[in-house]
Amino acid sequence: MKKIKLNTVKSKMVAGVAAVTLFSGVGFVAANTDAGTALKGWYDGQFNNASADVAQKVGAYGNGKISGLYNEYNVLKNSAATSIQTTKTTGATVATIKINEAKGTHIKSVNDKKTALLNSMDAEFAGVYAFGIAELNEVGNQALKYANDDLTPFVNGKGSEALGELHTELTNVTNNAKLELQVAINAAKGELTVQLNSKKDVTADNLKKAIDNKIKELRDAITKQKNDLVKVQQDLITQKAQKMEADAKTDLDAIVSSINK
Repeated sequence: MKKIKLNTVKSKMVAGVAAVTLFSGVGFVAANTDAGTALKGWYDGQFNNASADVAQKVGAYGNGKISGLYNEYNVLKNSAATSIQTTKTTGATVATIKINEAKGTHIKSVNDKKTALLNSMDAEFAGVYAFGIAELNEVGNQALKYANDDLTPFVNGKGSEALGELHTELTNVTNNAKLELQVAINAAKGELTVQLNSKKDVTADNLKKAIDNKIKELRDAITKQKNDLVKVQQDLITQKAQKMEADAKTDLDAIVSSINK
């Protein structure tokens, strides 16, 4: 806020009085034997002194008042800034607590589900493995039964060939079982990874949107409060300035009126 420099008004008044004095002096020199002119010269000197005194008093009075108003305005302005900052800090603290609570809830849910899947994974794959072993044992038992039930001469003649074929068959079954088991494990891992990444991204996006919405809500509320507070202070300053202007004019009129007394 700029201070109003009343000394500028004072300077203009003194300059105007000096100009009147100069012209009056010239007239006096041109007709120094005229009594009316002499009286005018005396009056002009008295008027100059009175005008200078009025300008000095009014300038000091006005400058003192405006300095006080300037200080008062700065106090009000600083108070508005403090109120706004306090509201912002409180809003941010409350919003942070709520956001962290929501985040904690989502993270706990994800962790609980992950733990449950990990705990059940071993049992599920153990079942797959047990099934493969049972199938393998069943095939082996059938082979042994066939060998025992066959004729001894045939077994003796075909024994080596049968054992070789059995070994090959069982090896293939075992390898296939291992392959299928590994495929199942990889598929489970892939599915769990996709689900985890998807839920992670969705959770992060939701939290970001919540943060953006809360920031907008706080910004709008704080801006409105600031505008309301500033409007109140502006109205008070305007009213004060108008009242002081009217009081100053009244005082000036009183001084002017007292010149002839």
